[in-house]
Amino acid sequence: MKKLCKEVVAQARQPEPFLGFIDIHGHSRKKSVFMYGPHYPLHNERYFKCKVLPKLIDAKTDMFRFYSCKFRIEKSKLKTARVVLFKEFGIMNCFTLEASFHGFIDSDRCTTELTTETLKEMGHILGTSLFDYVLLTEEDDRQKAQIREALKKKKKKLKARDIAKAIIKQEKQLTQKNESASEYVDNENDLEAVSTGVTRPRGTTHAIRSLSIQNGSTKLSSFSDTHSDGDKSASGKHPKTKNTRNTD
Repeated sequence: MKKLCKEVVAQARQPEPFLGFIDIHGHSRKKSVFMYGPHYPLHNERYFKCKVLPKLIDAKTDMFRFYSCKFRIEKSKLKTARVVLFKEFGIMNCFTLEASFHGFIDSDRCTTELTTETLKEMGHILGTSLFDYVLLTEEDDRQKAQIREALKKKKKKLKARDIAKAIIKQEKQLTQKNESASEYVDNENDLEAVSTGVTRPRGTTHAIRSLSIQNGSTKLSSFSDTHSDGDKSASGKHPKTKNTRNTD
């Protein structure tokens, strides 16, 4: 058996070429049909997967009793075929199927003898359960592939969204830099205006758009005044008033 398994592994193109291994025995103590299976720790995903096939058989017939199954490896069973193949080839569905010599307990809690016909029926149920198991695993693999594809698409969308956010952030930073640069230029113009002797008229607000200094004299290209005193003239000087005294 080990030689045959090695040949299958050598010629296989899949990482797990075996669907399962089932060794069929007779049992002289417990009643009903049950299985001995492999042991996996609780945090391993195969802890539940290795129990799927026995559960499928249990759902199809009263001859099989799931709660009589054991999923552990005892010292006295280390040289059994299921344990050796499980350890050497990592076959998950590696079972010993035990059929009792004392019959099985039916739904009415009565003991019914296992005859040749019932054992043949049990073999048919085992085959259909294996077929159902294959369909379940294929559907599970299909759903996992769909989930992986959906996650890939979601990551692409998130990546595009992050790129758009980065572009918007960069544009905001550029606008802020431009605004700060324009404020700096305005401040420099004001300082230059003060250093050249151009001062703001009293009581007025003005805007200097451009200032050019040629031959030691200042020239204003655009200048706007808003007078706060209504009695000032256009030159910014107060009109002369005669000093009248009351002669009375």
